[in-house]
Amino acid sequence: MKFKNLRYIIAIGLMTILSGVVWPLIQRQHQWQIPENWLPYGYPVLAGISFAILLLLIVQMYRQWRQAESGLAIEVGWAMLGVFSWLVLWLVTLFCAKNNAWVILPIMLLGVTLLLIVIDIFQLQPLDQLTTLDQRNLVGMNFVTWIIALYGLIFFSLTINLMTGLSALITVILITDVRWSTMISQYQRLKVKNHLTNLGVQVNRWEAFNQLPGIKNMVVEKSGILTENSAQIYSVKSLDDRYSDNDVIGIAAGLLDNFASPLSSAFAIYAKTRGISASEVSEPEKVNLVGISGVIHQERFSVISAREALKNYAVNPEVLANYQAIGNSVSYIVDGIQVIGVINYGTPLKFSLLDIDHELTKRKIKTQVISADASGSVRDLPEIFHSANVVKAGLSPSAKIAMQLTYLSRKDALLITNQQIPSGMPDRIMIEIGDSLPFVDIQMNDLSQLKFVLQAADDFVKISHRNLRWLNVLTIILLLFGLILGLIIGNLIILAPLFALGIRIIISMILVYQTRN
Repeated sequence: MKFKNLRYIIAIGLMTILSGVVWPLIQRQHQWQIPENWLPYGYPVLAGISFAILLLLIVQMYRQWRQAESGLAIEVGWAMLGVFSWLVLWLVTLFCAKNNAWVILPIMLLGVTLLLIVIDIFQLQPLDQLTTLDQRNLVGMNFVTWIIALYGLIFFSLTINLMTGLSALITVILITDVRWSTMISQYQRLKVKNHLTNLGVQVNRWEAFNQLPGIKNMVVEKSGILTENSAQIYSVKSLDDRYSDNDVIGIAAGLLDNFASPLSSAFAIYAKTRGISASEVSEPEKVNLVGISGVIHQERFSVISAREALKNYAVNPEVLANYQAIGNSVSYIVDGIQVIGVINYGTPLKFSLLDIDHELTKRKIKTQVISADASGSVRDLPEIFHSANVVKAGLSPSAKIAMQLTYLSRKDALLITNQQIPSGMPDRIMIEIGDSLPFVDIQMNDLSQLKFVLQAADDFVKISHRNLRWLNVLTIILLLFGLILGLIIGNLIILAPLFALGIRIIISMILVYQTRN
């Protein structure tokens, strides 16, 4: 949103030329065909027209101020105050120093024209909704500017004269835009956001970045996050005399073929290399946190987790324990009443864990890896993932969720998952590896991107605190410089606001150029 002040820029600019160039020439050169008795009325007419235009401008800016959003309203308010103060300065000069009033009128009109131009052209636009910190910063800088401006007005009015006080007031108002530090911080945060977007990180709630630096515990799913999206089938064995090994392989291949997963892809290759066709499956169904099922020859079969098999089906625990010890992960094929086969497979840990583990260790962040897979699936994890202070597997789905929720009860914890969010999840930061949960805070393609997310959170904190603090200090220095600018210039104190406005134009041009690039 920009001010629509073009008609006022044209009108006030025209009055600047008439009062500052044309009318002085008319008074000094006799070739102008103007009656002598008209000359005394020229300046009052120009002054009256200018006064009316400025009043209309102030009314227009007041309406904009009432309708503008919080951040823009502050700038509109200060601009309106600048125009009003300049008008008051001219009126004071008109009544107190009539001989200088005709000189101040064009200077005042030129200043108002430049102010409108800098507002319309060199205005930093708010990029998104102001955060709570941005709003507090705007209020704070607004208060500081008021204090310095009023101090200049009162101090110089009492020690020198009212005209000097008004000039100091205008100079302070015009030398900066109180929104500069807040808007620059927004542009710096935008650079960080664009960098994450280019890396493929989708952020659904940016407020989470203010919380991330305080995170000290992470509950992490294992499968597909710490492990590669590929599996290796070690063996498939029948545990029921009614079915051969090939029968069990065909049943499992048919069930797994209905749902994409690393195990499904690996199993399809395993069956194909042995010349075994997948059984035809009807009514396929995915059972959350447990496995998959389907109907084959009018009988329902399932591929389920080891813990679920031990819990709900007739099985010899000792036999299954032997198979479970062979490989990293174990799934079981069951019919309606018992386990009929066992799949022994492994999913290799990701090489990128070394890099992300170094980052987590450096930040003193502890991870809790809790899984319903077989205990062998996490056998090698503690050796390479040193940030993990809890590694637990072989749990039932309900026990797994209960343990996850226990660790997530800490306020400094977050959840990294690629599965369904546990029921009863407290209000914590949630990060998904994937794109199927749009309600989570952050979505990444791989755990290795967590390093960039944490760095972005650090950048957010630095921008919102250290950078913003230094920007505020520089703005205050400019305000103080504006306060003494009139004394530096000396007897030409009426020109001080123009010098201040020139400084503002130069800085605005630099900032707008940098932010647009």
